[in-house]
Amino acid sequence: MSILLALAGAECCLRLLGHEPGYIARYDVGLANVDELQPVKARWFTDSEGVWRANPDFDWPDNHINSEGFRSREFKADNSGQPKILFLGDSFTWGVAAWPETESFADLVGREGFTVYNTGVPGADPNQYAYLAEKYVPRLHPDYTAVMFFMGNDFVRPRPMLPGKNLHHITNAGWMYAFDNQGNYMDSPQQAYAYWKRHSNWLEAPDRPDLPDNPVKSVFCKTVIGSYAWYYASPALVWAGRKMGYDFPVSEGVWNKPGPHTIQSLQRIKDVCDQNGSQFLLFIIPVDPEMENENNSLSENLEYLQAFSPMTPGYISSDMYNKKSCHHLNNHGHRLYADFILKKLAEKQNEKGDAAADKKG
Repeated sequence: MSILLALAGAECCLRLLGHEPGYIARYDVGLANVDELQPVKARWFTDSEGVWRANPDFDWPDNHINSEGFRSREFKADNSGQPKILFLGDSFTWGVAAWPETESFADLVGREGFTVYNTGVPGADPNQYAYLAEKYVPRLHPDYTAVMFFMGNDFVRPRPMLPGKNLHHITNAGWMYAFDNQGNYMDSPQQAYAYWKRHSNWLEAPDRPDLPDNPVKSVFCKTVIGSYAWYYASPALVWAGRKMGYDFPVSEGVWNKPGPHTIQSLQRIKDVCDQNGSQFLLFIIPVDPEMENENNSLSENLEYLQAFSPMTPGYISSDMYNKKSCHHLNNHGHRLYADFILKKLAEKQNEKGDAAADKKG
């Protein structure tokens, strides 16, 4: 009897701490618990070309949004004589967590004698980077085209760029990809919420060894303690079943793993750069060391990008990241990263000067 009372007490405590029966988070899905899921007026939207960009109807009191929906100068020819650089990236390149956002690395580089065109948008991916490169490199003829590749999510499978179909559902619970891992569009926030909630559950994960759904699992998962018991016991049960000749297939986790899609997007960017005389540069933004795992670590995954001569700063530390803003770079991090970019740009300019001198000689 005392054991049952102890288990009941532990169950109550776990539920009070926010644990749910049948749910063990494999990662923070980033969604708040709300009474009713509702869309909110979004700062970003997908336009008629399928580009995810800033919403011109949103009030942007602290940012200049150009006529094409980017936090940047207008995308027009520049006759200042300064070297021009086109930045391609996501929220890090937009400047999320810099305060103000004009203290981001893109803006800081622009104050050091460069004309900067910034196409960074929160939530974008390399598929959009490639599309924007193919659109703007021939028009702007930048001296440098810099892909700001974030190891945390830029290995993601490409999301289809569908005109008018928002890349993310933005709700009172948070952001959700509007596409599942197979590229299927989820029309409603409710559908996306259910999908990502399930996808973030270790007990439902397709890439974790587990027995097929069965009555025993259902009973265990009616309580928090039972859910954890099943979580720890099921891999052993799978191992035992395989020893007896049973097959329990495990799919590969594909949300943010390197693959041909990453190479294809980067190659598209490099090709349009080569065709238009713009030097392709691949800058790597590592994740906060506190958040590193096998899917986003430099040591595990940088080899996939070697064909594009990736440039990685060697001084990344956790104090460069804002813990309260999804581990984006803080002002200190943006300053250090801007210095790293400027150092590499200076090296590239010196190489061009040396090559020109050798040609004259």
